[in-house]
Amino acid sequence: MDWQTGQVLHAREALAPRPPASTTKILTALIALERGRLSDRVTISRRAAATPGSSMSLRAGEVYTLHDLLRGLLLRSGNDAAVAIAEHIAGSVEAFAALMNERARELGARQSRFLNPHGLHQPGHYSTAYDLALIARHALAHPVFADLVRQREALVGEGARTRVLSNTNRLLWHLPGADGVKTGTTSAAGECLVASATRPDPETGLEQKLIAVVLDADARWEDSAELLNWGFEHFRLVPVASPGDGLWEVPVRGGREPRIRVAPAAPLAVVVPRSLAGEPVLTLRLPPAAPAPVRPGTPLGTAEVAWGDWVLHQVPLVAAEEVVGAGWATWLVRPALPWLRWLGRQGWV
Repeated sequence: MDWQTGQVLHAREALAPRPPASTTKILTALIALERGRLSDRVTISRRAAATPGSSMSLRAGEVYTLHDLLRGLLLRSGNDAAVAIAEHIAGSVEAFAALMNERARELGARQSRFLNPHGLHQPGHYSTAYDLALIARHALAHPVFADLVRQREALVGEGARTRVLSNTNRLLWHLPGADGVKTGTTSAAGECLVASATRPDPETGLEQKLIAVVLDADARWEDSAELLNWGFEHFRLVPVASPGDGLWEVPVRGGREPRIRVAPAAPLAVVVPRSLAGEPVLTLRLPPAAPAPVRPGTPLGTAEVAWGDWVLHQVPLVAAEEVVGAGWATWLVRPALPWLRWLGRQGWV
């Protein structure tokens, strides 16, 4: 999957439900970052400290920052950290699982069901390769998450309990451009990996990030590296417009200004095979007019990018600025504006 556009470049059994093991922790971390503060102080419960499996060696009664627990969650794959985070954010593992399912649906990951924050096998806890790619794509858009999963090592704890945690993702040492995201292993799930890498395009220099997901793999490191290398070798990112551009205008009805600038709500780009010749065709679908007042971010149509007859990407267009409603003074002056502008050009005003 291309990170910027969400386009799927290759898939095999991508919608098959499978145990996700510790790749579950991608969603756990995302929710923690969205609902908590990195400086939060978290007291470790007995339940968290006793959680089996991979661990960052937490002890009941110890206090860690949420930031340190996220390091332990994402680098060391600590199941104890996952429970501590869940209890801190939602009060219990069960309540946190409800938040996970709600957030997954919001992200479009509708073929997943999460029952715990760590991914230890539990009947009814499952996801798909496609859903995990979606979740990882959104998580990687969070700068703190992206920074954490690219770290090879991190220092956690205080005083005598200060220690170094190493990332379980071997690709960070061996694959050019590797920058995430999470390993997972249980007897039921097999070896799993959600991986990402970012590289500059050899022709344009533009950076492109790809995400690969392998579940129950016989050779997860080799398979993931092969998928990412294949994607970079055979596909290129073609940018069309960005949210800050404000490229187009829509008439405003009843506004102080007659027109308003609109821009794509998300980066407008497509990923195409390197062998594909030609240029993208942009089609705008704009309303005839927008009624005032118009606030920034108000939806005002869509932009569609096609290559020949193949529609590759579509994003909403939104107002890039504000236009307030016209008052009585505006209505009195507006008919005279062309005349006043003409006088200004003649040097009389």
